[in-house]
Amino acid sequence: MNRRTRLLRHGLFTVVAALMATVLPPAAVAGAADPCGPTTNAVVCENSKPGTPMEEWFAPSAYGDIKGFPAQTSVQAGDTVQFKIQSPTPYRVSVYRLGHYGGTGARLLSTAAQAAQTYPANFAPGASPAACTTKASTGLVDCGNWPVTATWTVPADAVSGLYVVNFDQADGNGVMPYPFVVRNDSSHSDIVVQTSDQTWQAYNNYGGQDLYDGGGPAPDGRAYEVSYNRPMDIGGDNGIYGSEFQMVSWLERNGYDVSYMSGIDMSVRGGTLLRNHKVFLSSGHDEYWTQDQFTNALNARRVGVHQTYFSGNEIFWKTRLAPSIDGASTPNRTLVSYKETKLSFPQPNGIPDPSGIWTGTFMDPAGATGGRPFQPQNQLTGSMFSVNGYRSDAITVPGTFAKQRLWRNTSVANLTPSQTATFPTGTLGYEWDSDVENASRPAGQIQMSSTTVDIDDGKLLKDYGNTYGNGTATHSLVAFRDQTSNALVFGAGTVQWSWGLTNMPTGNPDDAVVTADKRMQQATVNVFADMGVQPKSLQTDLVASTASTDTVGPAVTVTSPAANATVPALRPVTVTGTAADTGGGVVARVEVSTDGGTTWKATTGLGSWSYQWTRPPRARCRSRCARWTTASTSARPPPLR
Repeated sequence: MNRRTRLLRHGLFTVVAALMATVLPPAAVAGAADPCGPTTNAVVCENSKPGTPMEEWFAPSAYGDIKGFPAQTSVQAGDTVQFKIQSPTPYRVSVYRLGHYGGTGARLLSTAAQAAQTYPANFAPGASPAACTTKASTGLVDCGNWPVTATWTVPADAVSGLYVVNFDQADGNGVMPYPFVVRNDSSHSDIVVQTSDQTWQAYNNYGGQDLYDGGGPAPDGRAYEVSYNRPMDIGGDNGIYGSEFQMVSWLERNGYDVSYMSGIDMSVRGGTLLRNHKVFLSSGHDEYWTQDQFTNALNARRVGVHQTYFSGNEIFWKTRLAPSIDGASTPNRTLVSYKETKLSFPQPNGIPDPSGIWTGTFMDPAGATGGRPFQPQNQLTGSMFSVNGYRSDAITVPGTFAKQRLWRNTSVANLTPSQTATFPTGTLGYEWDSDVENASRPAGQIQMSSTTVDIDDGKLLKDYGNTYGNGTATHSLVAFRDQTSNALVFGAGTVQWSWGLTNMPTGNPDDAVVTADKRMQQATVNVFADMGVQPKSLQTDLVASTASTDTVGPAVTVTSPAANATVPALRPVTVTGTAADTGGGVVARVEVSTDGGTTWKATTGLGSWSYQWTRPPRARCRSRCARWTTASTSARPPPLR
């Protein structure tokens, strides 16, 4: 991660060198003898309890005739969750908390009596579940009018987590698993994990409608609104078992102090709750966000909350929330996205959002009309969506990145410049991002890997969200620091980073089998350490890491042109210089500004660098200076200009 900033004034240009600290010796993290003792945390204690064998609870997708859903997206300890279930046969309801639990992956939380209870069938075999409320003008299907048929009161001592309820036909011929969050609004855990529940619902086609296909009203068949009040098949790559479960299991295996919130919570409560935590974490396919989520994340970063985006195609489609139409008008149960980016090319495919709120892609400049801000997603995450699914590529790390902090205590750190490390196939997928050199790219952002792929299957994004084709795309792991608060941001830019963390199964039987990769596990430990977060039950084959203590500034020089030299307009000029670090770091990026620091461009080369510039007519002579950005959690960057 990049670290510290210094200003050097000298002539026409502004130059930035972003540096990485080198490997530091590992620090010991004492293991707790008592997993529930005072030196540990609730996650370690919870995961020390006996788990439930995976064959008893793991249902990667729904099958059979039973349908149901929880009436709440998230609850707190002591709350009662209502379940609305339709089944032609008697059924059981079982609630599990997902985690590691010695490799079983979950623990049964409902009592033995509850697990043994059989609920009566509520519609005849061969019949259909009760009709849902519909709204033809938007394609909305809302089953909130179904009656409550079962409930579960969350134990008062329940640990915040990602929970799943299984609705099981008693005859063994059907099951529908459904996730929900048990949050803890008073938690000050190190890490708060957000679920990708808006994406779950965007792809949920119960009732024949989702935000992609169906009976319209959009010309391509998609709906403009979808409801949380619907049964859902969580199987496949867009459900919790696609890539989120793997991240949760790994975090809890290693005893990180985590709590959980839904995307709805992030939108409604995130402005306050995010500030109670050191790190905000997004993982998997976190594609759909509201403007409030974006604003809450950005504001939290600006006051020092670190952020990790172990996700791909993240923050792509903008959404808004609306009440249910089931007669109860329950807030935030309808997800709205008119996908207004589709209005412009190749021909209008839909209608504008009648609310006046933009619900196209975050990267589409058309969303900035009418006084609305233009906020491409790389402003938050460092990357922008570029390669569509389904892809199964491999992250590669050329040896030129070997000495960066991310790779300390891994075999990557030992690569020569001519060597390349290759991670398991599938870790770059099933959709992924690129580091784009645009105006919203964060200042001082660095790359920590580089994987260039020829896309010949028509999956390369060609515009702001409509057109895909062939070409070449480059993926990079990225990091930057907020220039005000020094908060660190890490962006993986891939949906399936978590595939390299654990051997837990996915929700798609067609997925490639990915074996946990020690290099990726250690890199993730390193990221959290640089954010001041340590595990309490670190895997024995990993090394405890620490944040950098390097606060020594770099030496950055401009060798040509000379200071205060006059250069001709409209003729190419080569700006050259050197950048070196003596405080234990390596140069990761050098940037040049020719407009007094308003915009920045990457140079060619690092230790010795150059930049080609053509002076426009009547350009003012500006000072030439050098800056570099911080990768240490112990130092704040001073003003950059």
